[in-house]
Amino acid sequence: MGLGEAASLAWGTTVTVRAGEEHRKILVGPAHFDQRGAHLKILPLDSASATSAEKFRRANGYTAMSVAD
Repeated sequence: MGLGEAASLAWGTTVTVRAGEEHRKILVGPAHFDQRGAHLKILPLDSASATSAEKFRRANGYTAMSVAD
């Protein structure tokens, strides 16, 4: 994943991280930047799924906005 792609991730995005043969789904937030470089925020949940991502977004005000006609 490139820096631009990482920076465009929404809060509560489900990603799979891999280390050798192991892999785990986690929820992340958008990239943040500091003197050490770019980093993804890892959200503190035991298990990531589409349901947990939606619950996180709803609970924290990160749901899609709509415009009234």
